[in-house]
Amino acid sequence: MEGKSAPNRIRELRNKVGISQKKLAMSIGISDTALQNYEYQKRKLPADVLSRLASFFDVSTDYILMATDDPKRYSAAESVGYVQESDRFLLLDAEEMEIIDCYRTIKAWERKMVLEQIRAFVAHEESFEDVPAGRELLMSGALDME
Repeated sequence: MEGKSAPNRIRELRNKVGISQKKLAMSIGISDTALQNYEYQKRKLPADVLSRLASFFDVSTDYILMATDDPKRYSAAESVGYVQESDRFLLLDAEEMEIIDCYRTIKAWERKMVLEQIRAFVAHEESFEDVPAGRELLMSGALDME
């Protein structure tokens, strides 16, 4: 990645999708002059603009910052994420991100089951063995409870 920088990556992504500076700037809510300044490294790229660029191009901020060559936006194995909950941000570790990624792939009725089981664990209303999925995991040997 020698010789490359975030501004180069922005220009590369912009050219790849065939969008002008003016249209990209308008799409992410900044002036075309500001975008030009970021691309020519006249101004430092602010975090909020970086985030908007990542959303627009559907790539990770690490990809734009040249920290990785993998454009994948959400990588549970590589990064820590965050979610905004009303007026605060919650930091998520890689395992929590993986849980969210998996949760997003299952059907609505499966999501309801998962949520019910989590609530049962939190409330300590049932032991792990009393939850159907817990019994199945224990019986399969997938979990070592010792």
